[in-house]
Amino acid sequence: MAKNIYKVSSCDYCGTENQIVRPTPFMADVPAMMCKICWDNTKEEYMNSNGEWIPKFEDGPGYEEMKSIEIINTVPSSMNPNYRMHMLAKYECLDCENSFILSKKQADEANEITCPYCRTDKIEEVALMVDSDRLEEMGCMGIHHMEEGESNE
Repeated sequence: MAKNIYKVSSCDYCGTENQIVRPTPFMADVPAMMCKICWDNTKEEYMNSNGEWIPKFEDGPGYEEMKSIEIINTVPSSMNPNYRMHMLAKYECLDCENSFILSKKQADEANEITCPYCRTDKIEEVALMVDSDRLEEMGCMGIHHMEEGESNE
């Protein structure tokens, strides 16, 4: 059986994190890893420039296996099905009543979560982003994204 060439990491071309990537098809850039979007864009450009054929991103050994793995504490993006977003958890401090957001992975790995405002450990989880369409529940415009065709009203 062929070795799985895919992994979940950052794309060395676009920098997007938490994606399925594979080694670049270019000998001049052997250690680099590339996501499907960059691969597909490069494939078209390469074919148009010098007529060389690059296989489909999915044609390498291990893609179906990698695609079926659930990446812990991530959710699929509604804007790009090949990208997974970190799951976010919103917490509220019971002492100072301020809210703050952490990645679920970061919260799960922490020994103790304390309020960044008053340093108490009296906090409770009030919202969990279980899919990318529920970003609004976090209540933070800094993590909101616009869907194509949405207005800024």
